[in-house]
Amino acid sequence: MEYQTFNGIQFYQTKPNDYFRHSVGHTTILMHKYVWEYYNGKIPKGYEVHHIDRNRANNNISNLQLLSKAEHKRLHGELLTEEEREWKRNNVVTKAVPKAIEWHKSEEGKAWHKNQVLTRKDNRTERHFVCEMCNKAYSRFTNKNSKYCCNACKMKALRQRRKGN
Repeated sequence: MEYQTFNGIQFYQTKPNDYFRHSVGHTTILMHKYVWEYYNGKIPKGYEVHHIDRNRANNNISNLQLLSKAEHKRLHGELLTEEEREWKRNNVVTKAVPKAIEWHKSEEGKAWHKNQVLTRKDNRTERHFVCEMCNKAYSRFTNKNSKYCCNACKMKALRQRRKGN
């Protein structure tokens, strides 16, 4: 096992070319994200930290770059060698995806999904909001933020945004 220390925290790497991580209870902190946030603040939703040299052991801030998820996915797709593309085609597309579909349709998969729904329902709390479109107060049992009281207000806001662009 390899170790690196940053800001007094020891991170470990369990296998070669894996991310360095630090575990606290059930929470895992990835070193490259921690380093990025130390220097630049919170990573915005929809963004990921990319290792410029593709070396997950090089967590120097000069080697880290913030990219949107779409940019990051596209970049890694472009960086694949033909051998890596062939491996993905042979293993992910033809083996893993069909197995995942099979599992999700199995009794075990269905039971797992049902349990996830029940767990999420148990963790929901009633939250109060004000609709950004009609300013009506409303409440929902949810873990998410909500901007609109109903689909009509949501669609009205969407039409206004499109009209403005």
